[in-house]
Amino acid sequence: MLTRLSPYAFVFPTAAFLACFVAYPLVWSLYLSVTDYNLIWSNTTRFVGIGNYTRAIQDPLFRRALFNTLLFAAFHVPITVGLSLLIASLVQAAGRFGRVCQTLLFIPVLVPEAMGAVIFIWILSERFGLLNNVVTMVLGEPFFINWLGQPGWSMAAIILTSYWGIGVSIVLFVAGLGNIPKSLYEAASIDGAGPIARFWHITLPGVRHTTTVVFILSLIGSLKVFALPKVMTNGGPGVSTTSLYQWVFSNAFEYFNMGYACAMAFLLGALIIAASAPRLIASRREDV
Repeated sequence: MLTRLSPYAFVFPTAAFLACFVAYPLVWSLYLSVTDYNLIWSNTTRFVGIGNYTRAIQDPLFRRALFNTLLFAAFHVPITVGLSLLIASLVQAAGRFGRVCQTLLFIPVLVPEAMGAVIFIWILSERFGLLNNVVTMVLGEPFFINWLGQPGWSMAAIILTSYWGIGVSIVLFVAGLGNIPKSLYEAASIDGAGPIARFWHITLPGVRHTTTVVFILSLIGSLKVFALPKVMTNGGPGVSTTSLYQWVFSNAFEYFNMGYACAMAFLLGALIIAASAPRLIASRREDV
């Protein structure tokens, strides 16, 4: 009897943890998403069905936040994947020196994203920022751009700042490159294949699974971007850099519209699943 129950005893702590901190909050937030629950006026909660979802779709601020998030993802994801693979290839080719570079590139990941945003606020400051002052010294004439105060420049500044944390992607690609047999490169070199041909026909197929992982992690991170626009611009100027995750946070903990915020959060979750599924399906088909 004890032998048959022992596996369940090992599983129980994890199952209890997931039930308390994942399943229950998920079910409860799903219920809240079909009500007009407000943290202040919780005693007047009413069932509204899909009203919160239709309200979100018709909300111009929700649509603008969605556009900003997709714009951020459109630049962040492909450049993160491509740049990480390029740097990882250089690190892999550099031998022992590459290991030192890999460590240095990973250090920014250890810095909290909000703290990194504060650092870049100083770098991108219009009058006292490092970037404008360096360009002024190079050009020999005043150069002052309000990087965080103009709609176009502010989003560009946030996107550039997001590459501060690509160290994780680099480490993943270095690990993926290390699993490719060197004999394949040696055979290709003997057959006369150049660096581009070796990269296209050996490296890319060899890291396709790593590419999928990096792509999905970057995609989820970009669709959930919050700290950078919140700290650097607070969603401004206006709402030009307000992300979808930030708009959910504002409705939940600034306006206390928890029901509406839960509905938007589920829409964001559906967006993440819809965006990630094609790459996962394509990766499985490649293995067949």
